[in-house]
Amino acid sequence: MKKTFKQWAKQDKDLDEFLSPGDYIDERLCNYIGEITCPVYCSKDFIQGCDAIKSEDGVLFYITVI
Repeated sequence: MKKTFKQWAKQDKDLDEFLSPGDYIDERLCNYIGEITCPVYCSKDFIQGCDAIKSEDGVLFYITVI
């Protein structure tokens, strides 16, 4: 099942709570992560956005869209 921007906007959750690894998302949510939030890294097909969602052994983890 694809998660959508509209579903997320109706909930009172942060993106890291709404999304799980491997989720498929709609184009609007992908654009939000890549364009509205401040991207940490951005290339043609790979975007990491928002603040780090966790840290393990000094490695930061971000919401990543491919």
